[in-house]
Amino acid sequence: MDLVFGEEFQVANYLMSIAGGHIVSRFFSSLYQLGILEQFQDDQPKHYNDIAKIVGCDPECLHSLLRFFLPYRLFNEVSLGTYTKTSTTKLFMKGGPLYSLMDCLTSDKHYMLHKNILETLRTGQNKGPEALGCKTNNFYESFSDPVWEKGFTSCMDTFNDIALPNILASVDFSPYKTIVDVGGSHGKLLRQILGKYPSIQKGINFDLPEVNKGKVNEKRLEFVSGNFFETIPRGDCIIMKTILHNWKDEDAKAILQVCSNALEDGGHLYIFDSIVDPHIINPHAIWLDISMRHIFGSKERSLEEMETLIQGKFKIHKVIKEVNMGCMVLTKI
Repeated sequence: MDLVFGEEFQVANYLMSIAGGHIVSRFFSSLYQLGILEQFQDDQPKHYNDIAKIVGCDPECLHSLLRFFLPYRLFNEVSLGTYTKTSTTKLFMKGGPLYSLMDCLTSDKHYMLHKNILETLRTGQNKGPEALGCKTNNFYESFSDPVWEKGFTSCMDTFNDIALPNILASVDFSPYKTIVDVGGSHGKLLRQILGKYPSIQKGINFDLPEVNKGKVNEKRLEFVSGNFFETIPRGDCIIMKTILHNWKDEDAKAILQVCSNALEDGGHLYIFDSIVDPHIINPHAIWLDISMRHIFGSKERSLEEMETLIQGKFKIHKVIKEVNMGCMVLTKI
């Protein structure tokens, strides 16, 4: 079959770039491991020869690596071989808002986590933990490596932080008096909600004791520790952001039952997770779905699957389509 340089070739070229994505990931990982981004802290132009001497790598190889990222505006080449940072560079430097996310995604451990995804596809069982040396299919066993635990947790926090402005712009929390954020991590979402809505009396950030360790209660914001399989604080608004998609159906049902017990009559449960629509192709939601199956043995769910999950406890009050990450609002039956 002869290649036709038309629309089909453009699609094929895009698919080939996806197939080589692991190589690009290693390129980015090399930037981090060599400390190349940090060479641009002082805002001064740098020649690749000078950078190569400092970080200890081959000058010509480094020159090619820097040039690869020029179309993505990670660097700017002001003259042949001389580079400056851009506003994008600052995002990915140490201390930048996207550093921890990219550091985790391009790490050796994250690469290893997905190395055996074929076995998950063949068996339908989550084989990701096995790739990291876990003795069971419990991904959290891999957190015996404290560096990996910190990196992965920071990565997930960054994913959630990116979603906050859109959530605050799309959801009206003004009717509520007590908001409980289940698995709220460091409490960033609640702080911003409380700042926007002075009428809310209290926000409760509920998470595991090790997550809340060292946290001090703030004005209108409490840090309460516990296990959401057992009990959670009462409120007229309960938030679960990227929580349910980590759990298989039976576990998710148990969590929802605890939420039902804690939700005040007339209150609402907000589920922030990707919503799978069988009639619409959403690459991000599908990517998450495969990842959840591989890592946790769980999945992203459709509205129909959620209705089955909440049967006898809740009903879907509405879907807030303006929330990019997906948002279902549930009321108690």
